[in-house]
Amino acid sequence: VQGQAAATASALRGFMDGGACDVRKHLNGEYKASLDSCDAVRGHPFLDFYETQAEALKNAMQTAQLPNGVLHGDPFLDNVLVDPSSGALCGFVDFEDACVGPVLFDIACCASAACFRADSALDIRRLRALMEGYASRRSLCAIAQ
Repeated sequence: VQGQAAATASALRGFMDGGACDVRKHLNGEYKASLDSCDAVRGHPFLDFYETQAEALKNAMQTAQLPNGVLHGDPFLDNVLVDPSSGALCGFVDFEDACVGPVLFDIACCASAACFRADSALDIRRLRALMEGYASRRSLCAIAQ
């Protein structure tokens, strides 16, 4: 299985070449340039927030200490199959964003989609369940924990 995983990983593109919800466009400034050139958003206070967050994302994604692996790249709720009777994860669909990158990318995307309540508050119980479930299948390094 390890050999198969390594072969799959070597055949996939890296996250800076595509996939992972086009995160590369945030990291290389392409989305920022589009926002800056758009009359509808030019000067909007969101742009300062976006720039700060994009820089933090860039730093996080390039941290050498984060383990890389095969990513689904788009693990939002509409791409997750769940057993309706037990609630157990059955699988994922929509692999067009699959790539190799920091494994925390998939966890962060999934957490942003599934670990917030209707009032936008982080649900620690859901986040803990996500992290424990993920770690039961793929170990996390100390920095990721």
